[in-house]
Amino acid sequence: MAAGQSIGSLLHLPLLNFYAERLWETVMSQFRIRSLILAGAAAMVLAACNGGRGSAAPETPFTSKAAKGAIFGAACTVTSFNGQVSYGTASSNAEGLISFTLVGELPEDEALLVTCAPAAGATYFNEATGTTLPLPAPISAVISSLAVAAGNGSIAVTPLTNLAALQLRAASNAAGGAIPNAAAASNANTVLAQAFGLSSITALPPTVNATSTGISDPYSLLLAAIAQAAATSGVDPFAFVSSLVGASPSTIDGIQAQLVTALDRIAQTYTVPAATLASVKTAVQNAPTTIVVPVTSGS
Repeated sequence: MAAGQSIGSLLHLPLLNFYAERLWETVMSQFRIRSLILAGAAAMVLAACNGGRGSAAPETPFTSKAAKGAIFGAACTVTSFNGQVSYGTASSNAEGLISFTLVGELPEDEALLVTCAPAAGATYFNEATGTTLPLPAPISAVISSLAVAAGNGSIAVTPLTNLAALQLRAASNAAGGAIPNAAAASNANTVLAQAFGLSSITALPPTVNATSTGISDPYSLLLAAIAQAAATSGVDPFAFVSSLVGASPSTIDGIQAQLVTALDRIAQTYTVPAATLASVKTAVQNAPTTIVVPVTSGS
C-alpha cells in the first residue's frame, strides 16, 4: 500500500471509475441523439424547399378575343362556372386579343367561364354607327376545361358566346345550380353556331374596326348585323342579344326579321360578298325559335 493512501480510498476507487464511465456514456448518448435530431430537421427543411420548387402551380397559356367590333381595355377573367375560383386575369388589346396565363390545376370535367367586363377606358367598336363607344356590360363565353387543358386554348367572347353562356346559366339554375360539365359547354356553343349557320361561335372572328371597309367573314357579318338591329331598336348590341334568353317564339320571329333587314343595311355600309350576305340571311331566317341547352351532355 502506497504511502498516504487509506484502505477506504482504495475500496472506493473502482466504484468511482464505474460511475465516471456511466456518466461519460450518458453524455455521449445525449450528444448523438441531439445530433440526429438536428440532422433530421435540416433534412426536412431542405426537402420542403426543394418540394416547394418542384410543386409550383401549373401554368396554362390561353388566348381569347373580345369582339363586338374590337373590344379594347376590358377587364377579362377566366373562372370556374360559379365564379368561386379565378385562374387568370388580363386586358384586351386594341384588336380585342387577350393573352392569359392560367395558374392552378384546372377542373377535370367542367365548364369554365371567360368574362370581359367594363373597366376604365374600356370600349367597343359599333359597326352600325362606325363609332367607338364605352363597353356597357360584361360579356362571357363558356369553354370546356378539357379543351383548355389539352392545349386548345382559344375562344372568342362575343354577344353570341354570351348568349350561349346565358342559356347554360339558365339551365344550371333550373337544375339547382349544377355545374355544367365540359361537354355541356361545348354543346352550348355548337347549338348556337348551328342555329345561325356558323361553323363556330368560339373561333376568333376577324377584327372589324374604324379602318374596315369590307366584311367577308359570316361571323363578323352577323355581329355587325346585331349592332345594326340593336341601333335601330335603340339599345346596345349586348342587351339586344341578351333579350333572346327565354324569349317567346313570336318575339324571336320579330328579332329574326330585324336581323335580316339589318344585314341589308350593313351591306350598304361595308363591302360584303353577295354569297356571304345571302348565306347569312338564309341562316337567320331558318334559325329555330326555341333552343335547348342542357346542363350536362355526353362526351
